[in-house]
Amino acid sequence: MKWRGRQTSSNVSDRRGQGRSSRGLIGGGVGTIVIFILVALLGGNPMDVLNNSQFIDSGTPSEYVESAEEGELAEFSSVVLKETE
Repeated sequence: MKWRGRQTSSNVSDRRGQGRSSRGLIGGGVGTIVIFILVALLGGNPMDVLNNSQFIDSGTPSEYVESAEEGELAEFSSVVLKETE
């Protein structure tokens, strides 16, 4: 498929580099309860899970730099979406 130079979709929302949401772990729910129980049963401190920086968004966004390959993949996805609309 020759996709370069074709029209792209305007219905693409690029959210790369915006950081991840801590809502899944911090917001509660069954998953959080299961994680807490597993950590407690394995002898760990469940509060360490909350203090782990990979689960909590610190609020300081890091600067996102798009590579050439990522830009090409984003454009390809937008072209394919436009073809299916």
